[in-house]
Amino acid sequence: MKIIEYKEGMKVDDVNKIYFFKTHDCGVCTGTLEKAKIILKDYDISMYLIQVEDNPKLRGEFLIFTGPTLLVMKDNAVIVKESGFVNFSNVERALDLIGVKKLD
Repeated sequence: MKIIEYKEGMKVDDVNKIYFFKTHDCGVCTGTLEKAKIILKDYDISMYLIQVEDNPKLRGEFLIFTGPTLLVMKDNAVIVKESGFVNFSNVERALDLIGVKKLD
């Protein structure tokens, strides 16, 4: 998994991607991000870290009300949206469903 800090206006061309929304000073966000790095490290996908306060356009577009929120995306469509305490079984199932390969 490749991790990229998202900046407002950044062009994202990946067909399959994960958006990870977090807020400043959020302990649950930090813990969930670390867990995501461990669980998803073997997948061939990019994860974009997005600070909610710094990206109001994306916050509105995807109706993000809390952090952490993790979106699994395919062709700019949301396949899975997990907020608060993220269920990584659902995330991994979605990645398998959209054909994201595990790295060897």
